[in-house]
Amino acid sequence: MHTSCSCGLAMPFKDCCGKYIYGTAAAATAEQLMRSRYSAYVHNVPVYLMATHHPDFIADLNEDLIAETAENTQWLRLEIIMSQGDEESETGIVEFKAWFQDGEGEACLHERSHFIAQDQLWFYTHGELNPAPLKQGRNDACLCGSGKKHKKCCG
Repeated sequence: MHTSCSCGLAMPFKDCCGKYIYGTAAAATAEQLMRSRYSAYVHNVPVYLMATHHPDFIADLNEDLIAETAENTQWLRLEIIMSQGDEESETGIVEFKAWFQDGEGEACLHERSHFIAQDQLWFYTHGELNPAPLKQGRNDACLCGSGKKHKKCCG
């Protein structure tokens, strides 16, 4: 039986987010970090969430708060809307929707997360909830991540 990782990719957890969460590899892109952080919430691994949260942006967050959130939330699925930030980048943005059980129905957390890379390690800095659509100039790189200009791709 081939199971998918909790982040939604079609590979086993140990070969996907598990290797980042349990320290056998470092996320090479902002999206890999974001997916692994989602999986860390699913699997309730607050130590990883704290370690990948940039210390300048941590405020009052702590492992107990993260663990309480993880214990009281049943995450259902993750949808990546847009992703920027590869191995060569210093900053990254990942916009996503994370669906969770809310009483009898489902609810959605829609966030545009911001990341920075330091010494080949990615860190989450902050997120915008229910973000407004990004303004896209015709000559800007397309938000879909194709590498093409917006006007030649999704524009």
